[in-house]
Amino acid sequence: MSNVKKFELGAVLSMTTGYNCVDDFDKVWELVFFVCNDNMMGPMGLGMFKDRIKEHLLSIHPELANVKYNKNRDINDFISEQEEKFGSFIAVTQLGVKLPKKYSAQSVSEGHARSLKPSTKNKK
Repeated sequence: MSNVKKFELGAVLSMTTGYNCVDDFDKVWELVFFVCNDNMMGPMGLGMFKDRIKEHLLSIHPELANVKYNKNRDINDFISEQEEKFGSFIAVTQLGVKLPKKYSAQSVSEGHARSLKPSTKNKK
């Protein structure tokens, strides 16, 4: 199993903001089980691991640390705005694994498309 996998930004934001940002919560479960390397035991395990998972996600994507959801705002507008900045999918690693440098960490709004495929720069 690879240590890097792409997930919908909404699933990642669900963990980092504490608000449901997906149309199907199974997407969040898939993220959680991947990050925990399938070593989590259902909903009770999520309660024990959620802070660790959030810290891990923010450590590999510090650009998401300032993304906050205001509960008075339409959730779909919020998600669309974040996807414009960061892309629809984002690369994630398992707990304790750093995001390889070959994955872009720059936001779309800075004029760089987020690459979920390894960079081909400087390869011969």
